[in-house]
Amino acid sequence: MDTKNRTDRLEKLKRELHFYYICRVPPRGLAGGLCLLWKEIVDFQVRTVYSFIMEVEVKDDDKNKRWMLDCIHADFDDQRRCEQWSLSQRVAGRRADGWVVLGDLKDLLPDDKEGGCHRSAASFSDFRNFLDKCGLLDVGFVVHPFTWFQKRQGSFNVKERLDRVLVNAKSLKQDLKREEEFWRCQSRVQWLQAGDKKTSSFHALCVQSRRHNQIRGLVFMTVNKDD
Repeated sequence: MDTKNRTDRLEKLKRELHFYYICRVPPRGLAGGLCLLWKEIVDFQVRTVYSFIMEVEVKDDDKNKRWMLDCIHADFDDQRRCEQWSLSQRVAGRRADGWVVLGDLKDLLPDDKEGGCHRSAASFSDFRNFLDKCGLLDVGFVVHPFTWFQKRQGSFNVKERLDRVLVNAKSLKQDLKREEEFWRCQSRVQWLQAGDKKTSSFHALCVQSRRHNQIRGLVFMTVNKDD
């Protein structure tokens, strides 16, 4: 989560939420600030910490593999944010085995804003280029698309989707392939009995598995500074 709270407040929050570990990047004045909390059952290793990003290696025991998690609180300033994207692009080549990027990215795509001043197509190019060069895909959202509101009335209220979760396309395709192979093996008996993998039996099993494994929502937590 992105936060500007003091260390003692975050330690209290960690205890209240029953987390075991904490890693914090302090804010720079009124900008920035990151906090990552996790429990002892999760195999996290914080590899690198910058002013705007935490690079974390995660071990997946079920799949016997490791993947990288980048937690980001990007800068409001366009130029500094472009520099941050350039830094992330330089490490993209080392993220081939699995890469998840999440946080407050402070940047938009054409459908990520409602209300306010019109933005030209060129204003989205830096963020779009970052996604394309890194091979990152947005996992999408459920129900409400916006994560930031200006809290004004009527048409003056600006809504934007600044928080998001991204995954590298190569890793996503590998996981989908493994999932399809797993469910094909699980349903092999029914599949052979039916004689055709396009039968309703096989199709029902696939639909059921995909519904079970679908990401239905993502929760971003923002903690306000104490008065």
